[in-house]
Amino acid sequence: MKPFPLLSAGPLFPGMVLLFVFSVMTACHSDREVDRVGQRFQQYQRQFPARQEQQLLSLADLPERLDSLQRILEVLIQVDTHTISTAGKQERLLLLQQLEREWTNWEPYRSNPSLYNLGGLLKKQLVEAEGVKVDSLHHLFDKAETYYQYAQRNLLVSDISLYRLAAQKQYLTLEFLRGELPDSLDRMPLSHQERADLDEKIGQTRRIIKDYLAFCESSFLNHRDSVYQGEPPGR
Repeated sequence: MKPFPLLSAGPLFPGMVLLFVFSVMTACHSDREVDRVGQRFQQYQRQFPARQEQQLLSLADLPERLDSLQRILEVLIQVDTHTISTAGKQERLLLLQQLEREWTNWEPYRSNPSLYNLGGLLKKQLVEAEGVKVDSLHHLFDKAETYYQYAQRNLLVSDISLYRLAAQKQYLTLEFLRGELPDSLDRMPLSHQERADLDEKIGQTRRIIKDYLAFCESSFLNHRDSVYQGEPPGR
């Protein structure tokens, strides 16, 4: 019977054993780090709901959501991939994909003002069943003010041209509120009071849209003016 290779290694045996034990302990530590990141991501998922259309109307928690995601990502990236086990590597890769997908879902709402587009959400309701449509419209109108308030509060825009795109979308929304939506309401079996309530909310929403439109235009113009003022004479 041949001796176990490590036992026949002569004077190298103690050092090889220590190296083996150290490698195992390091791998276990890295695997535990990945497990802890997985637990933190589960806590994140319990704290912040998954992305749904209705959730996009209430973005009060956007800064906290993104900060939490960034902290989890930073911990996961710092895990030593040279000492991690094969199973740990697979778990780390899966977590990284989930975290990056979650970041991709939500980060644009901090950097792209054109994503705040109530007109697009309202248009979608016009293809819903008649029994759901009126309640859905009321819900969107009721959320409009906070929706755009959080937009102005959360935005950190680096591509200033997106403010122009956002302004264009608000112009389209105003046209929709003035024409297509009232025409669609004319074809719906609404009582006089139901129509009056909707018309009142349309008017309120138009004022809210105009406020956000003014915010987008002024943000673009202020940045453009600051750039021009910083240019040397003669350009």
